[in-house]
Amino acid sequence: MESSQLIHWLKQLTEPDTEKVKQATKQLQNLSLTNDFLLQLFHILHSEQNEQIRILASVLLRRKLLKSSSIISKNIHETLKHLLLEQIQIEKNQRIRKSLFELIGTIAKQDLQHEIIDKTKKKSKKKSNIETTGWKEYLHLCGTLVQSTDIKQLELGMYLFATLAIYCGRFVLEHWPHTFNLITTMLKTRPSIIVCEQALIILTNLVKVLQQKHYVQTIVDIVPIANETIQYLFINLTAENTTNLLDFYEALLDCEVPNVIGTHLQSIISTCLQIALRNDNTILESVRYNALSILAEICRQKKKTLLKHQTILPPIIQALLQIISSTAIDTNTIIDDNDDDEPVVVAGANHVLEAMSYHLSPEKFVPLVISQVEPMLKSNVSNERKAAYYVLSGIIDGCCDYINNNYLEPYMTALKIGLQDTNSDVSSAALLALGETCAVLEGEISKYSVEILPILMELMVKSENMHDHNLKVIRIYYAVEELIGVL
Repeated sequence: MESSQLIHWLKQLTEPDTEKVKQATKQLQNLSLTNDFLLQLFHILHSEQNEQIRILASVLLRRKLLKSSSIISKNIHETLKHLLLEQIQIEKNQRIRKSLFELIGTIAKQDLQHEIIDKTKKKSKKKSNIETTGWKEYLHLCGTLVQSTDIKQLELGMYLFATLAIYCGRFVLEHWPHTFNLITTMLKTRPSIIVCEQALIILTNLVKVLQQKHYVQTIVDIVPIANETIQYLFINLTAENTTNLLDFYEALLDCEVPNVIGTHLQSIISTCLQIALRNDNTILESVRYNALSILAEICRQKKKTLLKHQTILPPIIQALLQIISSTAIDTNTIIDDNDDDEPVVVAGANHVLEAMSYHLSPEKFVPLVISQVEPMLKSNVSNERKAAYYVLSGIIDGCCDYINNNYLEPYMTALKIGLQDTNSDVSSAALLALGETCAVLEGEISKYSVEILPILMELMVKSENMHDHNLKVIRIYYAVEELIGVL
């Protein structure tokens, strides 16, 4: 088979003509049965000028490796491994480099995981049916490059090591002392941003597969260094490159070994709050939301620690109020039924409030919230009043019984005042809080309907609310529906 023939069918895959794509797919399926198909694909990946064709070749190569690894001859398999390691050292195109790392990781997973399998089989006195030769060349290259004084060589070594951790985490974990020393050194010395990123990726992927307790202390020891590195990277990376920096915290929370995160909980919360509070173009909204999601998960998992160290809670509540008050929420724009009700960071803040209200003791949590919300309800700044009502709507579901028994009168009075606020955003937030309150409270709340229903009727018949289908109108009808449900 000639490469030109294979290139022809790969190019035809990119055509907008469905019939041509079907024909090319069929021809490629036939060609894939030939012995030299994999090496021809690599040759295209190595020498073709068209980037799209090179990427297609790498995709087909990886699929073939995944589906047919057991029938690929040992000679072709070993040749391909050698060629991939040669190519990754000279490749300049970033998209192709990414494809090469994926290919290397795919083969490494097949060739290196056998060591873990063999150990398991020895314990059960069974022989493994998997015949692999390992990948000493890959491991040697990694070991050589990560010791290089040339920064580009070091970065490549860390990329290769990170690929190994992503695809073969358990294998790397078997060599934990050396890996720990490498990660610690790189995070402390920070030779470059890329090195720091890759060291963090290695650490994150090892935490994901952590199962043995004797590794815990070293992980606990490295958390402060990793935390400082995360803060450093958030300052030095562009917004688009920060999307995965918080994966380390998620891995710690998901870790099968308990108490890995507890010692450094306060510093992790502080970092997440700093990120969530950064309301500028240096950070993506999705990353801010991710930071808030981690805070919510901490509230679910670490409620005893949070209640034990109550100095942690007030800064969280204060930050949530600040996030909501500083975020524009347009309640007057006409929206479609499929539109989200609120900005993503406000939704994230609400998730944290809900998690706190469900998992923290209301006797300790609610007074803390009220102490911060009360001044904001009386504030001359409309955004602060708006934020206060959003917070009330966020905690009512989880703390309804406690609020009903201890705060109902001032709570309902505050809602009534909010409904009549001259600022549309504030009254809209109060409407949301009222609807959420009526959805979970029964009994005594009905006595307030005499005062509240006329206010709602007045809002309904306002001309701007009669014709537009905006968020505030939706909340008016939501509040009316829930209040009538109570009656």
